[in-house]
Amino acid sequence: MSDTEGRPAPADRFGELIRAAGRRPVPSDGDTQRVFAAAHAAWQGKIRAARRRRRILAAAASLAVAAVLAAAVALRLEPAPDAAVVVRLAGTVEARPDGSDVWRAVGAADSVASGARLRTRQDGALSLDLKGVTLRVDETTTLVLESPRHVTLEGGAVYVDSGVATDGSGFSVATAFGVFEDIGTQFEIRSSEAALRLRVREGRVQLASSGLDERVEAVAGEELMVGATGGVRRRSFPPAHPDWSWAEALAATPELDGRSAYEALRWVARETGRRLVFADPAADLRARSAIMSGGRGDVHLTPEDVVQIVNGTVDGLECSLDPGAVVVRSR
Repeated sequence: MSDTEGRPAPADRFGELIRAAGRRPVPSDGDTQRVFAAAHAAWQGKIRAARRRRRILAAAASLAVAAVLAAAVALRLEPAPDAAVVVRLAGTVEARPDGSDVWRAVGAADSVASGARLRTRQDGALSLDLKGVTLRVDETTTLVLESPRHVTLEGGAVYVDSGVATDGSGFSVATAFGVFEDIGTQFEIRSSEAALRLRVREGRVQLASSGLDERVEAVAGEELMVGATGGVRRRSFPPAHPDWSWAEALAATPELDGRSAYEALRWVARETGRRLVFADPAADLRARSAIMSGGRGDVHLTPEDVVQIVNGTVDGLECSLDPGAVVVRSR
């Protein structure tokens, strides 16, 4: 077949080229096997790579799940922060951690976590350090340490000493009769089903109660009696009254070694609700300059013991616990 000028048609030219190339050589059986083996190996490699990627992804997912579960378990098992440390202990005292039904004996220098419930037996009492605030618990008392700045008194008596100066965060005691908030103070709360008694030794305490139209405030030297119906009776109560003695017995012993006699006597005055009085200027000067020795903090000393130590070791001073005052004289 040709065009009008006698030249072969395009289809004929392609055919001539194919015929000129001749027959394509047929690969040998060995070549075919080698090509097949190479292709099979490449295919198997791709499969293995895909499996490795799946295993890596699965392992990563498992590790991620394990990490999440571990974090969740750690969060769930994280212990409650410590609210208090035992400073002094007498008799039988027990604690029950938050969420537990098991009571355990409390030991000297133990830490007590927030949310724990504490109870003292008839022979028990203790003093706690709640991050700078002293809480002394009388016998036959049950309370909950809600936090280092808040407790719930369920029954019995507590004595709070927030120090001469506070950090401004305040301390509160919740009772069935209302919430008591201190303003840099020493006070005692004794609660029963029928009534509640508040005694303020130093500073001021405010009572907020649902049964009262407004806050009630008590100052140093006052006692408030709150009845079950919400009525409040007020009377005077001396800071040096003998009824404070149970709290004095739980006071942490001061470290006397290296301190002045003045510091030791100032501690006695505050712990006994008395004023520190110097009968003459020479006694004041001597007390401030005399440095104490001994009196380790691990040996319990009462305020009376400290007065005796000062009298026995500091030349030129004579101290006495008089009604309402610690009197220091020259001798």
